[in-house]
Amino acid sequence: TVTNTVTLRSVNGPAQTTIHGGGSVPCVRITHANAVVEGFTIRDGNSSAANNSEGGGVYMSAGLLQQCVVVSNRAGGGSAAKGGGIYAFNATIRNCLLYGNRGTVAANSRGGGLYGWNFTVQHCTICSNSGTWGGGIFSEGNVAVKNSIVMDNIVTSSDTNYYGTITFDHS
Repeated sequence: TVTNTVTLRSVNGPAQTTIHGGGSVPCVRITHANAVVEGFTIRDGNSSAANNSEGGGVYMSAGLLQQCVVVSNRAGGGSAAKGGGIYAFNATIRNCLLYGNRGTVAANSRGGGLYGWNFTVQHCTICSNSGTWGGGIFSEGNVAVKNSIVMDNIVTSSDTNYYGTITFDHS
């Protein structure tokens, strides 16, 4: 958990530095407005009912996640899954790749890749994630996606890549 003004940066980048949840716990929690997590592969996290099924890979209530690969995480358990890859509000996600993340509650998985409100996505690729609603992104409101690619996400409802009110700018 990153709770202070600090930059947590890998030395060799995401190809060499992994935060691994072991398939049983969420990987990263960012809760400070001036906290930065940079340059990691964040994989195999799991947010269960014990964690309110929010953010299998990353839970962000503030701060910045950048130059990370968020892959093969899941949110599930309880009555809803929110953000298999990332659960975010009041946060920024920049220069990241999110793929292969999923919500595992069949009837109510929101945002296989990314779930939240009041957040910004910049220069990211969000692909091959899955959920019931918004396979790539599920927005509760005030979400901006800038210069990013959101494609090939899988859902079981009628929409495909995103759900909710999202402002796309050059994406």
